[in-house]
Amino acid sequence: MKKLLPFILFLIALSISSYAQGKIITKTEADEIFGPVKSKIRFSANVLESYLEKHEYIMFRYVKDKVNILGVNRSPLFKQFDVKNNDVYFVF
Repeated sequence: MKKLLPFILFLIALSISSYAQGKIITKTEADEIFGPVKSKIRFSANVLESYLEKHEYIMFRYVKDKVNILGVNRSPLFKQFDVKNNDVYFVF
């Protein structure tokens, strides 16, 4: 039993860490959890990929049909409204 315990703990830790990274959900599940989409914008996937290649991470903020995308140190990559220091952005 003593030899089995570390293995069981490893499996538990592995399952918790993989769950913490999220999961892909269907549109129906997303609508149930978050509600229906109220507005959307189009953005080039190629441009987004180029941001991800050049920056360690990118951050998003969406307000009234406009989006800001910031890079490291909150440097604007795509800016449609003023960036304030206390604004909350979501990291990707």
